[in-house]
Amino acid sequence: MTESSTEGATYAPPATSPGYPDENGGDEWCQDPAEYYPDYLVEAAVAVKRSELYTADKEKVEEKYKKLDGAQTRYEEKWNAQKKAAETLKCQLKQILDTLYDTVDEAKRTHLKNCWCEIISRTDDDTKPVDCGEVEALDCDDLPTDIAELRRLETRAAACVTRYDAEFDELAEFPDKIEELITKWTARATALEDAIAAPGNDPQRSYVEYLGLERVVVKFWRKLRDSAAEYGCKLKDAFRTLLEMHRKSICLQVAVYKYDKAQEYEEDAKKKNADKVIDRVLECALPKPSEEPEQPDKPVVYESDCKPDGETTPYGETKPDGETTPYGETKPDGETTPYGETKPGGETTPGGETTPYGEPKPGPGYQGQGPGRPAGAAC
Repeated sequence: MTESSTEGATYAPPATSPGYPDENGGDEWCQDPAEYYPDYLVEAAVAVKRSELYTADKEKVEEKYKKLDGAQTRYEEKWNAQKKAAETLKCQLKQILDTLYDTVDEAKRTHLKNCWCEIISRTDDDTKPVDCGEVEALDCDDLPTDIAELRRLETRAAACVTRYDAEFDELAEFPDKIEELITKWTARATALEDAIAAPGNDPQRSYVEYLGLERVVVKFWRKLRDSAAEYGCKLKDAFRTLLEMHRKSICLQVAVYKYDKAQEYEEDAKKKNADKVIDRVLECALPKPSEEPEQPDKPVVYESDCKPDGETTPYGETKPDGETTPYGETKPDGETTPYGETKPGGETTPGGETTPYGEPKPGPGYQGQGPGRPAGAAC
């Protein structure tokens, strides 16, 4: 079979082209890049954005990570240095309470304490930290698809990052603030003692002031119950919590950014397509192939290639045994000489060899003369 000519043929995509009609009946032949190129641009932009976010975030997180170094030692040393001052403060508060018990009767103390607890409960509700449970439960590989929900979660995650960063910093800096806090609260206790002893003092007000002072000091004491090892573990847990929230925040920022970029590139593609109406109409008018274009029975192989049986030479001619010489001529025995000449019946001379021109050579013992060739005869 001769090689088919493509001259003047209508364009059709090769059978191996991803744009060729698939087995399910889909047809993406001559598909407009505006339909798929924006997806690539979005992925490229998202990759850059994600890298930028992590690069900026890494600097902040590294500063917090450094605070883990030597945390146990720092806590133990600072606390040991202030244990005596803390015991003094505790005794001072007990003396103030004993004095107030003598100046404010039990019924008034009970009424004031009930009001105290009610107001504190309301205040705690108003100052309650942001709830991060919803963000913590998110799977970054399975985020909501609704953009409004994504934006809401992105805002919540940012608030949670702020919360957990602040909580970690407060805990990490606690050892260095032990002395400062004890000194501050001792000064408040001394001022309250002076107010109680002053003429015309309002004992009920002094009792409520005591409740406020005791509340912050008790929070402080509860932290100091931890051993150095327990403190170190709490700090590590706080770091893990903030790090996970940083990741969730970034993945939500990326998801929102991806949506926005997709919208941007889609709108841009629509605008560009509006300027290509003529090209698109002409492409649409081309006949779409319904089946694969006809392929040659055998691939074309040049003589210098190592070709298996049954393939075709550049000249398209075939030998009886399925091979072809450069000139396409065949000998009766199925072989071809370099010049396409054939030996009679495929026979050989007594010497068993053949010259390039098909003449027989003499057998063994030939000394330059022999039958059919006089001495000195020219070739």
